[in-house]
Amino acid sequence: MCSKLREKDVIAMTVGILGTEVNFGTAVLGVALAAGFVLIVWPLAVRCRRRAKRVQAARLTFVGDVMRAMNEHDEYLSARTTTSRQELAYVASMLDRGSSTQQ
Repeated sequence: MCSKLREKDVIAMTVGILGTEVNFGTAVLGVALAAGFVLIVWPLAVRCRRRAKRVQAARLTFVGDVMRAMNEHDEYLSARTTTSRQELAYVASMLDRGSSTQQ
């Protein structure tokens, strides 16, 4: 009971088979791209993110060091100013004593 395949049937079967292969090829390509992303791009992104965090931490440490140094310098200047004022007050008091003893 074999019937002859008509030309339309052959074309329909051929298109169906090609369509399946194209879909399969697309699926394989999609899986390959996903695997490439997971194996290549993802580790690079993680590494770059870690490096960025280290750089940010180093920047924060540097800014903290600079701020600490500026505060220490401000404290030094204020202590120096206080010392200078105390010295001037002492010198002024000595001059007052000297002028009061001379009178």
